[in-house]
Amino acid sequence: MGNATVGPNQFRAVRWDALGAASYLAIQSDAIGSAAYDLNNNGVVVGYERGSGSFFSRAVKWNATGAVVSLPVPAGSWSSQATAVSNKGTISGVSLNDAVRWNKP
Repeated sequence: MGNATVGPNQFRAVRWDALGAASYLAIQSDAIGSAAYDLNNNGVVVGYERGSGSFFSRAVKWNATGAVVSLPVPAGSWSSQATAVSNKGTISGVSLNDAVRWNKP
């Protein structure tokens, strides 16, 4: 799990399989990029998607098959990033200047 530069100031979250082949993780239609921060033993990756207009960044998780799911943005905020995921599925991150925890989303 990591990130790849795909253009000037553009990046995407990447997952490598056991044989070393890389694939981009999915992004939602209103996102222009993504970044991955952590991976648990169940294959869940967390990070964020970057937006071009309606949002700056939003916390997301990718399940073991690579499907992307947005995590709820805390009330009063417009930006969030998921930075760690436990093997039980609890996700932690930041929203503006506050710490955030998502319980098994």
